[in-house]
Amino acid sequence: MKSYLKILKFCKPYKLMVGLSIISSLLFALLNAITIWLVGSLITSIMSPNSTTESKDTSFFSNFQDLLMPTSPSEDPQGALWILCIMLIVTFLLKNIFFYISLSYVQNRMIVDIRNKLFNHLTKLPLSFYHKNKTGEITSIAINDVTNMRTAFAQSIQNLINQPLSIIIMLMMLFLINVKLTLIMLISAPLSFTLISFLVNSIKRKAKRSSIKVAGLTSILQEMLTGIKIVKSFISEKIEYSRFKKQNDMFFGLVMKQDKLRFLTTPINEMIGVILGAVLLWVGGSAVLSSSANSQPLEAEKFVRFIIFLFAMLQPVRKLTNVASVMQQGIASSERVFSILDVNLNNEDKNNVSEAGDFNSSIEFENVCFTYEGSKKPALKNINFKI
Repeated sequence: MKSYLKILKFCKPYKLMVGLSIISSLLFALLNAITIWLVGSLITSIMSPNSTTESKDTSFFSNFQDLLMPTSPSEDPQGALWILCIMLIVTFLLKNIFFYISLSYVQNRMIVDIRNKLFNHLTKLPLSFYHKNKTGEITSIAINDVTNMRTAFAQSIQNLINQPLSIIIMLMMLFLINVKLTLIMLISAPLSFTLISFLVNSIKRKAKRSSIKVAGLTSILQEMLTGIKIVKSFISEKIEYSRFKKQNDMFFGLVMKQDKLRFLTTPINEMIGVILGAVLLWVGGSAVLSSSANSQPLEAEKFVRFIIFLFAMLQPVRKLTNVASVMQQGIASSERVFSILDVNLNNEDKNNVSEAGDFNSSIEFENVCFTYEGSKKPALKNINFKI
């Protein structure tokens, strides 16, 4: 979570575009709910105009339908069908326009800013940092991990805004249609959340290990290319190939485990949703078919709308689940990037530097001591010489 908040700080220069995108996402979610409502009207009202009750329904949904459908299906089914078709085209057009207004520019600019900041930070780090870290690993973080961040966040940030809004609005519609069935549906939410959280956290751990293995591959390749003359001189091509193959096979194993978990999230989520849908079909359908079982039986029209909204909500839930797994891969890479960005610049040497006086004829060292970082024993102690 900390890494994700650090990434979001790079959004600050683009507040206006982010705000515009959030508003567009909200309008997209609202129009998406309206289109689903219109499809429900097509199924319930247009195809069965005679099913309308004699008593006037004064509920929220009746008023909402009167607003969308000024022509009554029972009085003029052909006219109502024409209005519905026009409204479907208009709402889908507006919905897709708002979906097009996305964060793609912001996402890509954020990654560019991160890569620029990383390179600038690398130029200012002390030499001790490069003594402790392999060049191949640093290169892998600057190129591969930043690229993984771009891929992960470009695919997920927009969905991370759109899909939760769609789920919230559809959930509100479900509550307005029938509270009892919606509460039954929400019983499965903790189970689904627990399973997905377990899978997502496992994906993050394996993604982080995969990034480390890629860095190891890059280091071996760079060392081999840099010292190719030595490799040829000692006829050690097979040894170098064996090293690389071993690391590559380990990387393959981690990636396969990661993909297995990632592709497992969608089937698990869908099966939970389908089982839940079947239970709600049974409970709601029984209430519709058996009016004597309930003093206030569920109306068939509302039940059809409930099922339509329920199964329509499965799509954003599934997308959000996929977003979570993709995001964890990006977060795993971002942690490696920030492991470099969080390294403090060593200014102690600059503070201890004193200007040399005029140079006349010699340079003299008196009682010079030096100890490597992490070592207790000095490499140089009380060195005195004159040049």
